[in-house]
Amino acid sequence: MSRNEFVYVAVASSGHVKIGMTTRDPKERVVFLNRHDDLPEGVTTPCRMIRTWHCGDVAHLVEKLAQRKLMAHAMRSVRLREWFTCSEAEAIHAVVEAKQAVDQALGAGMADDLDMQQFE
Repeated sequence: MSRNEFVYVAVASSGHVKIGMTTRDPKERVVFLNRHDDLPEGVTTPCRMIRTWHCGDVAHLVEKLAQRKLMAHAMRSVRLREWFTCSEAEAIHAVVEAKQAVDQALGAGMADDLDMQQFE
């Protein structure tokens, strides 16, 4: 049974971009981000949701692959966790590529063999 999980790209007023995953309605997630007082230093609210993808059971994998792609290009500092210094378009592109890779691997029955190196 497929779960109701989403991968999203959100942007903070500071310009930082977040690639995240949620089991909540993405609209609720952005409200939470805007009320959250534990954001990394330098990331400021308000945040707004840019785009979401329903990914079901593989949302965690899509999220991690997209984040890994951006980390490979040194777009994240350790203290920012899931927040990146990249354009909205770069973040969206990373998620689209990750989702396509996961979908292809699932279609070929090779999800366990997904090559994380292709995102570096």
